[in-house]
Amino acid sequence: MDPLRQDLLNQLAAIGVVLPKGTKMPNDALEKRLNQALDASQTFTEIITSVPFNPTGLNTWSSSTHSESLIQAVQRGNLIEAMRNAASQQMASGQSLVKHPKAEDTFMEVRQCMLQFAKHWEDGISIFVLQDEAQESGIIIRIIETYVVKDECPVFVVIYKKIKKSSDSTLRKVVGSIFTAQIAAGNMSTTPLERDMLAKLLLLNSKRLSSDHNPERRKNEDSFRLSFLLPLGPISMQDLGKLTNTSGCAVCGDTHKALRRCADCQSISYCSQECQRGDWKQHKASCRSLKGGHWRSFPFRLTSMPGMYQFIMNRFDSPERMDAKTITGSPDDADPPPNIHGDKVFIVKLQVAVNTGSGIPQNVFIYDRQKSFQVYLMADDDANAFRDAASAIQTTGWKGLKMYRWAKRTGDFELSVCFDRAPEKDPQW
Repeated sequence: MDPLRQDLLNQLAAIGVVLPKGTKMPNDALEKRLNQALDASQTFTEIITSVPFNPTGLNTWSSSTHSESLIQAVQRGNLIEAMRNAASQQMASGQSLVKHPKAEDTFMEVRQCMLQFAKHWEDGISIFVLQDEAQESGIIIRIIETYVVKDECPVFVVIYKKIKKSSDSTLRKVVGSIFTAQIAAGNMSTTPLERDMLAKLLLLNSKRLSSDHNPERRKNEDSFRLSFLLPLGPISMQDLGKLTNTSGCAVCGDTHKALRRCADCQSISYCSQECQRGDWKQHKASCRSLKGGHWRSFPFRLTSMPGMYQFIMNRFDSPERMDAKTITGSPDDADPPPNIHGDKVFIVKLQVAVNTGSGIPQNVFIYDRQKSFQVYLMADDDANAFRDAASAIQTTGWKGLKMYRWAKRTGDFELSVCFDRAPEKDPQW
């Protein structure tokens, strides 16, 4: 595999976007998906309301006018990270207690860099040199100003430049030729993959800045590129579901050729026999797990308690993103949930809900990983389907409370689930 392709796949996987093994998705498509993942991490469309983005006129960040520090405002996380970091307080301190040189930790290290920017900015340091341990190459970043955008979110307006040592000049001399020795700078040891991810993010955002925003530059900074950085956090399960969804052929991603489903399991589509044969080694186990399964169709409701609002929070959800979008049902819902899967088979999570008064399950909560729909199978609506679902959860599910199964939409308010066939392995959820 060529190094560029391997880097793209590693960076996607570090963010949580794990594509099918052996995917033949072209590099430009992988690059586009990585940009989408970075945007999901910085919640770009939620924070920046219009493009081109012009910071001119925005309020600047001031600790004296905010109840929290800049590092606290930059910090992002979810429930699972909170549990992992509860003892060490790693994210809250802005210090990476354990260095993560592995490819799978690339995204976490880039986020740690953001925390370091925030910590040192409040200490009066605005210049940062991200370099490798051998000091052969790096990126210089200078924070020009920190502004406040939507929901009191900080945004760093920066200039940056890639640098590398030459035959007659060390990396330190390259930095010294740009900034005087009297200027304090924060030095960070980073891997090439980490710097490449950060450079991609900086380039992505630089193209969104308004040409009307021209902050003053210092001497020797004409070759620096202007950009901005928003806080980075783990991507939500909705975004993760969208980014791991492979439309078109499961192997090459082709969306132009006519697709045919696997005749045995109907869960995957290919554009040619060549792609199907090439994928058999990876698909064999899941295909056999679905073959011969019994599918049951049933009606669903949008809420289990008519006239009341409900919401769900996943362990991968960030508290900063808990808003009206998390509501699963409302008193006035009459429209069916969108069908983003079309006629494709997809995985759902089923959770049994227990009435605290009787102790008897009253409904089964069902949703896909993208949370494009979050619905209820009620015992009163289809007793047989409810019995099959509750029985499968209690006998094969995790602690008798939840399980994963293959599903497909069969109507606006109807779902079909293969209760007696589990996926080859539980998905990341």
